[in-house]
Amino acid sequence: MHFLSALFIFIPCNVAFMASRTSLHAPLLSETRTSTVIKAEHGSIVTIECEMNPEGDFVPESLIDTDGVLTFVLGGGNYLPGLHDLVESMEVGDKVDNVSLDAGWGSVSPNLVATVKKADMGDQIDVNQLKVGVELHLVNGMKAVVTEITDETFTIDANPPLAGASYSATVELLNVEDGPDQMEYIPEGTK
Repeated sequence: MHFLSALFIFIPCNVAFMASRTSLHAPLLSETRTSTVIKAEHGSIVTIECEMNPEGDFVPESLIDTDGVLTFVLGGGNYLPGLHDLVESMEVGDKVDNVSLDAGWGSVSPNLVATVKKADMGDQIDVNQLKVGVELHLVNGMKAVVTEITDETFTIDANPPLAGASYSATVELLNVEDGPDQMEYIPEGTK
């Protein structure tokens, strides 16, 4: 499903990466290229200064850093996919203000909202027990929330609760370095 592809992986700060070269701290691209324009690209190690604030009623859990100086592998799965897309279009020194970034759950899909006739339910559920906000477990394994009830029908929504949530972001690309040739996940305390 579309919204599952928007999930991203959080990588804790205490995770180490093994690179195929001796150090993740490669020379700055400005030291190895003759061009003065340094563009971020997939696999680069980028350093940004950013401030991200939730838009609308969205109240995020503090699972990611949302302000300050951040360094990460571009396209490496950490941080918001929209942040990776934004930075990949930037050059060192570029700054963007108040750009809306998806919070990682994708857009609200109208295909995941359905209105069901109560009469069609038979004895599958007691429709008299339905209330707005009740979570139903569907036969396909998905969960859906009842969002509206009328005399004849009820409406369910199987979108993730945070679908459509977003951040307003101000981002400046500070630095770009060559990324590692290979990375290996090594949980803390295993080596």
